[in-house]
Amino acid sequence: MKKICFLLIFVMLLTFSGCSLNSLSPEKITTDAVAMYYSNRSYSVVIEDKEIVKELTAIYNTLKLENVSGELDLSSTINIVYYESKKEKAILSIDKNGLLYLYRDIDNIYKVVSKDFQYERLEELYTIYADKK
Repeated sequence: MKKICFLLIFVMLLTFSGCSLNSLSPEKITTDAVAMYYSNRSYSVVIEDKEIVKELTAIYNTLKLENVSGELDLSSTINIVYYESKKEKAILSIDKNGLLYLYRDIDNIYKVVSKDFQYERLEELYTIYADKK
């Protein structure tokens, strides 16, 4: 009986550890400015407000992703370029469906699996700063 219980626990642990191996996260970054633009619009916004930059950096740093096949919806793709000391640190291109690619690597498409990710917040920030132009 003990062997069966041990075997069941072992199988469950392997199953749960396998689930976590399917998701990945981008390398953590630090930033002091962010540029955002839509793929289908001609203007971008630059954000240097510390609180908003911190929020956008946290969104990037907490992403949980899984590799998928597919294409981004270019009509809803928001591109975010992260900077530190005027040097490009990372690029995130994400659409309304949660599909994305990182740093111009268009061959590897990922799906956001983070439960708290909100595309709508990215749209809101873009709109706020685009209206300030």
